[in-house]
Amino acid sequence: MEQRESLAKRENETRPRARRKEPSAGTLALGVLGGLALLGIAALVVVALPDIKRYIRISTM
Repeated sequence: MEQRESLAKRENETRPRARRKEPSAGTLALGVLGGLALLGIAALVVVALPDIKRYIRISTM
């Protein structure tokens, strides 16, 4: 009986895993919005970089 259980267990371990479901529309939309938010923040930092550099230079004098 033990042999049958171990054989069944081995068969279960060698089966390919089930594929994941496709992401829902809501999950996909949140991912896109998060990416756009990161791009927006990066653009703001790039635009404000000269002002930031000037502020640091003035504050260290």
